[in-house]
Amino acid sequence: FIMENNTISEVSVLLDQNVYNAFRNLQYKYWYALAEFVDNAIQSYLDNQKELDSLYNDEGTSFTIKIDIDSNSIRIFDNAAGINFINFQKAFKPGKIPENREGLNEFGMGMKVAAVWLSDLYSVKSIALNEFVERTIQFDRIKVTQNSLKSIEVKNKIINSKAHFTEIFLTK
Repeated sequence: FIMENNTISEVSVLLDQNVYNAFRNLQYKYWYALAEFVDNAIQSYLDNQKELDSLYNDEGTSFTIKIDIDSNSIRIFDNAAGINFINFQKAFKPGKIPENREGLNEFGMGMKVAAVWLSDLYSVKSIALNEFVERTIQFDRIKVTQNSLKSIEVKNKIINSKAHFTEIFLTK
C-alpha cells in the first residue's frame, strides 16, 4: 500500500491471529526480549556503519541505544539508520525473513515476538537514513486478534531534516 513520496498507508500483519496470542505464552525472558531490539539496532548500525560514522563525526555524536523502563512502559531508542522504505513494508509481518541473514536479524521474528510478549500495545516510529519520511505504526494485539486484522495503518510525516532513528514504545 504505497502512496506518493515514499509514504506507506498500511503494513501487513497477516498471520493467523491466534499465533499473536501464542507469543504471549512463550517461555521467554525479559532480557531475551530486550536483546531482540538491541540486536536490530546494532545490525542497522553495522549495515550502514561507514555513512553513520561519518555523520556521527560531523554531529559530534556516536551510535546510541537507550532503553527506559518504568512501571507502565518500555521505550527503546536508537540513532542507527532507521527502518527504510523497503524494510518498513516487511517489518511487521512475522516470519518475513530478511534478505541479509548473515548478521543478527536471522529469522524475521524477533521484534514482533518480543514486542507482543512484552506488551499488548506497541508503537514503532522511524526515520531512515537519507529518507525524509517519519513513519509510525501502532500495533494493538487485542484489536488485531479480535478483529482478525490483516494490516495496520502507517502514519507518515514528511520531514526536512537528516534525522535517522527508530523508537519503540511498549505499553499495556
